[in-house]
Amino acid sequence: MKNFNFNQLSDLAYVKPASKAKDEQLPIFERAMKAARQKLERSISDAEGRYVEDKAYGNAKPSLLWRVVKTDKTVNNGDGLEAEVCRVNLKVGISKYPLGVQTWKEDTELLDENGAVIARFSKGEVKKDEDGNDVIKYDEEVASGNLIALLNTLGSLLDFIDENRDSEEAEVFAGMAIAGLKPKSAPSLTQNPGKTGWGYDEEEDRWIAVCEADGWTWNEDESAFLRTA
Repeated sequence: MKNFNFNQLSDLAYVKPASKAKDEQLPIFERAMKAARQKLERSISDAEGRYVEDKAYGNAKPSLLWRVVKTDKTVNNGDGLEAEVCRVNLKVGISKYPLGVQTWKEDTELLDENGAVIARFSKGEVKKDEDGNDVIKYDEEVASGNLIALLNTLGSLLDFIDENRDSEEAEVFAGMAIAGLKPKSAPSLTQNPGKTGWGYDEEEDRWIAVCEADGWTWNEDESAFLRTA
């Protein structure tokens, strides 16, 4: 046994994954970024399995960030994996991150009940809501052959957000993360005696158990405590 290298067994030994409790100790931005990357990695793996490694199910199963929504009849008469069209999103928690604005896919005329033209829109023109604001896009449809490239682009977006915390994109990400990671239940009275709700601590970037006596005021619109100015 003197000559046997037992280190090679240790190298292959099971290592327990990081616990959820340890993840919850991370700042909210870090937790949300880690979770978003994990979802993206799984989605890329699923896409590679279906469209590159020929491990496709007969009926496409939804991945975490994409699913097959239809087939393009102009490709192989709609037959085969090449004809599949996928809908993709990027989730922060359970909410979808905005992926730009919606545009008209072709020249379009809107008609009134008498058939008269009341509005014309050109292909590529940004769609507007009733108040004149841009209509935000939360999903992107893509041909299956471009799915992995699009998912990798979302990875680049996450890299940009992570490296540019002061950017507008990062501010949107952080706001979604804060809202999505707010604890669902009231603070435990055993662990947090006297605390009646949750408040977001900007310095620590986490939700903490608080009460009015700590200098926090309940805000009904936010359903959370805010620091008293």
